[in-house]
Amino acid sequence: MDPSCWVFSFSLAFCPTMFILFFVTLMPVVLSSSYGFILPSIFALGTALPLLIVIFIIWYFGGGGVLMKKGRKFGTIVQRIAGIFMMIIGIFDTFTYWSF
Repeated sequence: MDPSCWVFSFSLAFCPTMFILFFVTLMPVVLSSSYGFILPSIFALGTALPLLIVIFIIWYFGGGGVLMKKGRKFGTIVQRIAGIFMMIIGIFDTFTYWSF
């Protein structure tokens, strides 16, 4: 199997949004511009740099364990609020489009 096919299928499975941004938005620009060969590298740097900065900040302040515990509590709260919000939107959507 061709290696480019592996990259294509992995990127689609890993993150569909990044797949669209990279292959549908960036690749036509790469193929149509004279400086296009450098754009995928800039894209990779732009997507990886924020993650690396956050990891460095967590490492620098030594908050790995504490941050993970607080993150779990915060994540639970956010999930519950999001669930309630989605249920309310679903009820409003039902009343709006399925008039009883």
